[in-house]
Amino acid sequence: MRVLSRHARPYGVDLRAGGPELDAALAGVGTVVHCASSFRGGDEEAAEHLLAAARRAGVGHLVYISIVGVDRVPYGYYRAKYAVERRSGGSNDPGSVSRSAGVALRHPRQVAGDAAAG
Repeated sequence: MRVLSRHARPYGVDLRAGGPELDAALAGVGTVVHCASSFRGGDEEAAEHLLAAARRAGVGHLVYISIVGVDRVPYGYYRAKYAVERRSGGSNDPGSVSRSAGVALRHPRQVAGDAAAG
């Protein structure tokens, strides 16, 4: 198992940038579980980089982790996840999508604001 992250070594990879580091990280990998996403955007471009690198590396299967309802809820973040879903299950790419129930994550400033409000 390899964990890719912008900050983890030896596989420090920014999916939004792609590049030779991503190719090296996927060399010899049979399955990729893609769980990265950002509320700041860039998920579609990141997925394109990952899919292209996975093709070049001969990855056999890509699993994209998504959220139940992304095809029905009109939030920008959900629309981006749904767009990545459609790319991840393309006919030329062996892959699957796993939709789980969404988990509401809150920014630490929101939590601190709640605590200050009493």
